Amino acid sequence: ASMWHWVDAELALPEVARVLRRGGTFSLLWNGPDRSVDWMRSLWAGGTVLSADQIEAEDAQRRERHLVDLGSEIPFAEPERRVVRWTRSMTADELVGLAGTYSTVVTMSESERRACLQSMSRFLATGQVPTTNGKMDVPMRCLCWRTSLR
Repeated sequence: ASMWHWVDAELALPEVARVLRRGGTFSLLWNGPDRSVDWMRSLWAGGTVLSADQIEAEDAQRRERHLVDLGSEIPFAEPERRVVRWTRSMTADELVGLAGTYSTVVTMSESERRACLQSMSRFLATGQVPTTNGKMDVPMRCLCWRTSLR
């Protein structure tokens, strides 16, 4: 789950096709905080409100990460896609800790990562996100994708 961006698809797809039987399923998942929700988008932007153009650019970049080019040489069926949404109760520290596990943060330099996580903590401390007993309902989503080998 949430790992396809680390994979060299040109090498991986023929290998997936090699190990699958006809009718076998190839599935990918991308899960995490739902950044289509305004406060979550602001959190990931370091506590800033993004313009409509910035939102569109970020959404386009995220959509691009969730595309799988199956090419035409391997007989994969047309992929099915589904989005599953839920909320998860978390403290601010838990949410910032979760952010620190995502590749966009992990691959930052140490100083960039520290600044990013500190800006998230500052944003959450402003009280703009409703909490109950120190916890907030964090919107989550999972983009589910699957195809089969014909």
